[in-house]
This record gives sequence, C-alpha cells and structure tokens, in this order.
Amino acid sequence: MRMKEDAMGNGQLKPAYNLQRGVDSEYITWLTIGPQPTDATTLIPFLKDAEEHLKFVIKT
Repeated sequence: MRMKEDAMGNGQLKPAYNLQRGVDSEYITWLTIGPQPTDATTLIPFLKDAEEHLKFVIKT
C-alpha cells in the first residue's frame, strides 16, 4: 500500500491495513481488517458478510 514518504524519501511500499467497522447504537457490531487500499472494493463484501453472521438485516 502506498503511504506518505518517510524521512528517507526512498518511496518503498510499507505494510498497512484497511479497517472497516459497523456500528449500531454506539456498539461495534462488525469489524474487518484487510490489505485493500480503498473502501470502494470492500463495502459490499463487508455488508454481505455482516448480514450473514448477524441476526438483523442492514436496510440502508
């Protein structure tokens, strides 16, 4: 994942993770961590996985 340059300015790729969390009534209900650089490719799989394991359906 490309991140801001460090002090050395060598442009190396650094390890980083994308964290997504679902919240309901101030409680974290679902959480995923992955190496994907953007949320655009992870939102729909995140919602489908949460619906599969939780007892309620996400409406919006």
